[in-house]
Amino acid sequence: MTLTTIGYGDFAPATPAGRIFFVIFSLGGLGLFGNLLSAAAEARSKMPGYSSLKGFAASLVLGTSLFYLVDDPGLPKTALDSLYFSVVTGTTVGYGDHSPQTDSGKLAVIVYSIISLNAIADVIGEVSDLWNNLAASL
Repeated sequence: MTLTTIGYGDFAPATPAGRIFFVIFSLGGLGLFGNLLSAAAEARSKMPGYSSLKGFAASLVLGTSLFYLVDDPGLPKTALDSLYFSVVTGTTVGYGDHSPQTDSGKLAVIVYSIISLNAIADVIGEVSDLWNNLAASL
């Protein structure tokens, strides 16, 4: 989850070599991940009928359903907690009150993180554009 900047408090490098690797991996990986998000946003902007709000809502439905259905003792067990976890994960807050324990749970979080970060980046970009246009018209 390092490249998405989501931290649940369940994993951290413990050795000096691990910390050096983390620094190199994170700084290089964040740039690559940012480029991936940018390319995905550009591709979506060319899709007819695409709306960032629809994409964001769909990502929340996906995350809530996915986390509710995946059998993992560290993931939420109710629909409300699954929605909460979807937002905590998608916004990269990562409080740590829920964190995946099984391989299937970890895979679900990785897949959802990539999808939700794209959706939230789109919404943030659209709100920023609206704000800038409003400020320019004043």
